[in-house]
Amino acid sequence: MHRPADADPVSHTRPAAPVPVLSQTARDLRRHHAERLVQQAWEEMARHTTGEVTVTTVADDVALWLAVFAREVPAPLLSAAFRARAAVHAVAGLSMEVSLTLHHVCVGVLNRAVAGCWSQTRDRTAPDTGLTATTLDALRAASTAVVHELGRQETGPRPQRTPPAPALLFPAAAAPAPRWCLAAIRPGSSVKEAQRRFRADNPHASIVTAGTHLTAFTHHPPAAPEVLAPYALVPVENGNTAGAARRAALAAVIARHYRRSLTAEHVLPLIAALDLTAKDRDAFATACLGPLHTSDRHRYLLDTLAAYLAHNLCVTAAARSLFIHRHTLTYRLRSIQLLTSLDLDRPLDRLQAELALLLCRADAVRALPRRHTA
Repeated sequence: MHRPADADPVSHTRPAAPVPVLSQTARDLRRHHAERLVQQAWEEMARHTTGEVTVTTVADDVALWLAVFAREVPAPLLSAAFRARAAVHAVAGLSMEVSLTLHHVCVGVLNRAVAGCWSQTRDRTAPDTGLTATTLDALRAASTAVVHELGRQETGPRPQRTPPAPALLFPAAAAPAPRWCLAAIRPGSSVKEAQRRFRADNPHASIVTAGTHLTAFTHHPPAAPEVLAPYALVPVENGNTAGAARRAALAAVIARHYRRSLTAEHVLPLIAALDLTAKDRDAFATACLGPLHTSDRHRYLLDTLAAYLAHNLCVTAAARSLFIHRHTLTYRLRSIQLLTSLDLDRPLDRLQAELALLLCRADAVRALPRRHTA
């Protein structure tokens, strides 16, 4: 028996998922309420964490989720987009738990905002089915990306059968995978100004700050990088943004120590030394510098040694830089030799002293992204 079309109960009880309605709602929220949504997400994260997440990180994650809700991130690139965010979370030092919490907080805030917009409209043709499907699909991609990127850092690298998906750094569009990573360490008061100036010359760069560290990903070699000098620049290999960020951060410590910009290829042995565990770094510095490293009372001798090496063993220039008499510097150098057994006239001793100074004076190492463990 043939049933008339208007007798089909499904056609009256389940309208099609309102993808256009959801997309337009997300765009309206981004246009008129983005700051409020970021503030809500930031306040909710503050109840779950103890200050690990910056407002900038929250704002970037909210922007990505708004783009997802607005259907501006193609489905094939959804995983790549969240992989890029997971890499940024890794650079910022977030744990896997905090990263997952941040994604869920963003989704919760946006779900409530979308539902609130729909409840205020007279048009009741916007059921929650489209919203629920979008949320579940994107959360699945986000969770997988976080576990893959941050979980690997906590449990060690895992073999991959296929190359990682290309990173999507800009949430509103399908951007090419980044090819360069730049890192710099700036005094706390100048990080934001340096970021603003760098952004003006590189509008499509993806930038994250963590304390005094600034990390930027670009598709092309960055323009006007001297605004961040001294900086370190490394290539992104095989789409591994987290690995490139760590190498760049380590190289930035060296760039800051020697006050010159550089590329990672020029200082690979030094990067390997900085990538030692904190225990091994401390052991080497203690063996080479002795009480100059372990005792605060000899801190002035550590500064003297650094100045003497920085001025190519020139007593006059080093003394001038420290605002002391050259005879005072000579006396301090004798004290350094007695305490450390270093003979700075011997190349090997100078090399050990240089490396030990880099390890023990580079206080920025403490803010580096977590090391991959074997």
